[in-house]
Amino acid sequence: MIKRVLFIIMALLLTVCSVSCRLDGKPIDGGNAPVPTVNATEEPVPQEPQYESLYNDFMAAERYYVRYQQTVFGFTTTIEMAVDGDKIETYQTSDGNKLHTLTLNGIKYTINDDAKAYTQTTVESGAGEETDETPDDGADSDDVTYKGSGSANINGVDCVYDEYSYIEGSYECTIRYYIHKAENRLYAMVTSISDFQTTMLIEEYRVDYTPEGWFVLPEDYEQLTQEEFDALYAE
Repeated sequence: MIKRVLFIIMALLLTVCSVSCRLDGKPIDGGNAPVPTVNATEEPVPQEPQYESLYNDFMAAERYYVRYQQTVFGFTTTIEMAVDGDKIETYQTSDGNKLHTLTLNGIKYTINDDAKAYTQTTVESGAGEETDETPDDGADSDDVTYKGSGSANINGVDCVYDEYSYIEGSYECTIRYYIHKAENRLYAMVTSISDFQTTMLIEEYRVDYTPEGWFVLPEDYEQLTQEEFDALYAE
């Protein structure tokens, strides 16, 4: 289970991190965005994960809603995402720039709500499927190594964490799952690949719930070619 959840989250983080620097081809001035502070304490390393049950269920559900903030390279993106089987909808905002995507029936729609327009592409595989292109095929469960547990403070919140590592190509990758001690829930994930680090702060997570009105492509929106859609963002 830990391997599956780890790679689902890794794929999510690596997909949206590029949006932190660029939304629909429009550069974002996010250099002054606050970077979450993480202060860890040195403790003896337990032999087994201590908090696994509190993060194993995260994103393992077929239907859920999550809202979180992601910071990478000093850029912070607020992301709302709902998943219901193969249906996926996301709203991403960074420094006033927005990206809205919707996946329905094997079609991914990239939407400009201000212009009431969209462009579409075909999705090769459904949400959650493991294909030859997914990171999950590149690692065996034995490749994911538990490194230890400890305590940390993130932005003033006292947390405990489990840390894992694995090798992807020539890089050593690590991910820490931080548990909010007072609320006893997954609060943050910090992923590091070489010098690249992504911090994900989870503000809300609800299983068996999706917001009313989502997963619907508005009938009055106009379909554009990719070139026409890109021109909406041209200066």
